[in-house]
Amino acid sequence: TLLYTIKFEYNVSRSMDQKPPQELSMDDFLKKIGEFGRFQKLLVGILSIPANIVAFPFLIIYFTNLEPGWKCVEGSRECVMNGTFNSSDVRRCEMSRDEWQFTEPDSFSLVTQYSLVCGREWLTHLSSSMFFLGVAAGTTTFGYVADNYGRKFPIFGSVAVLIAVMSAAPFLPYIEPFIACRFVMGFTAVTDTQSFVIVNEYVGSQHRPIIGNLLWVIWAVVECTLALKAYFVRDWKLLYVLCSAPYAVVLLGWWFVPESARWLSVNGRKEEAMENLRKVARFNKTEMPENCFLKCPTKEAMCHEVAGRVTFLDLFTSGRTLALRTIIQILVWISVGLLYYGITIAMADLGGDIYTNFVFSSLVEIPAYIICMWGVNALGRKAMTISSMMLASLGCILVFLMPIHDPVWGPVRITTGVLSKLFVCVNFSSIYTWSLELYPTRLRAIGFGFLVVMSQIGGAGSPWVAKALIPVSPPLPFIVMGSVGILTAMLMFLLPETKDWGTLETVDNKSSKTTAGTTSNKDVTGDGVSADVVIFNENIEDV
Repeated sequence: TLLYTIKFEYNVSRSMDQKPPQELSMDDFLKKIGEFGRFQKLLVGILSIPANIVAFPFLIIYFTNLEPGWKCVEGSRECVMNGTFNSSDVRRCEMSRDEWQFTEPDSFSLVTQYSLVCGREWLTHLSSSMFFLGVAAGTTTFGYVADNYGRKFPIFGSVAVLIAVMSAAPFLPYIEPFIACRFVMGFTAVTDTQSFVIVNEYVGSQHRPIIGNLLWVIWAVVECTLALKAYFVRDWKLLYVLCSAPYAVVLLGWWFVPESARWLSVNGRKEEAMENLRKVARFNKTEMPENCFLKCPTKEAMCHEVAGRVTFLDLFTSGRTLALRTIIQILVWISVGLLYYGITIAMADLGGDIYTNFVFSSLVEIPAYIICMWGVNALGRKAMTISSMMLASLGCILVFLMPIHDPVWGPVRITTGVLSKLFVCVNFSSIYTWSLELYPTRLRAIGFGFLVVMSQIGGAGSPWVAKALIPVSPPLPFIVMGSVGILTAMLMFLLPETKDWGTLETVDNKSSKTTAGTTSNKDVTGDGVSADVVIFNENIEDV
């Protein structure tokens, strides 16, 4: 009896010393095992490669779609003019194609290779637009895959296809199949979006702006690399190969990059999520919290079975607030895509050397992202995004007002154009962070991907604005982009500030910034996903 009494008292004493099991959210776990430790830094380093090599097919058109001047073929009887002529001189279109030639060899660009002049210029613009339409389709597709089947496969599967197609497409004999390949390139050029999502899901909220902007700084470095390659390699086919094949090494990252722990948790795979968090803790050389388990961010039943599949329709059916936010952001992202890619393409028409202009417009992105890193935390996501859009738009309008070839105003015009690129980069980076925080985890990848689709719709229109409007009036593209930007900046006042919000895990999360003065509006979507959405009791400005 004495032994049993001693044993009983010992067990009671030990149980009293042990802490009861504690339920922690994903953000709470990251605070204990490291919000931005060795693991997160290495993850950024690895994913920065697939996230940024998509800059090559995006911006390579700046060099590969150049149209050089022309001259008469030596000994021609029909073309008897001496000297070389600007590409805008249409007199060649009245002659036989055999009577004149480009001032550069056929291998110089897409235009010289397929003779895309004299009524065939639209094929050049179409090859650019098809890429952006491919991005729109690919982002939608891979966004669905990422939200329903995981973030990892869309990154490495798409980059493998992108590298293969980009290496082979330039050697096609006709322009039509090449344009089709440009669509495929765009379809698989989604690694930046999914890399951005998975990196942000492994870091704490205060580090997200820094992480996002680090990826954008690397993007700017890649742009400068493209300009360097294009300067020394004046063969458009070889340029395509050099911007794709060497980066196949990135596929080795498959064996290091883990699946998103947040995605695993939300989809009912808590044990796998916990195992990934243990790996993060070991790599960060921190202690995993004892006697703690991961809080399931969805309803309790979803902790034991996989949550319902989501589609982009859930962005509009998961409550009024989320639907209105999405509609507003659609218009914003279309404008952002038009301005970013439009200003980049139009840099060649500011005057001066095209390679120098491109390098300056690329280098200016680095201070832009540094400004954004400071601004989104110091001023807030909303203030930084709106102010940068307004400044970029005003810069475009000023470029429109300045004479093009004036020896005094020429350098000022180029400088103003470069500054417009700086502010539109600040805007693009800010809106990435802002929009990510406006969506819950279960809808984040597909919601964010859907918005990127909208930016590509704007991007698809950018060649037609930046290039096709020039014959009407050379400065016209800038006034169009400036006007669109000002209207967009005004529209963004309708979205809420998300600075210091916790990560929204589901659409029924209420962050510390939205608890006061709100009511809950229950809305169950068709796929069974509960949608208790915060409805603000104030004006639409609070949507």
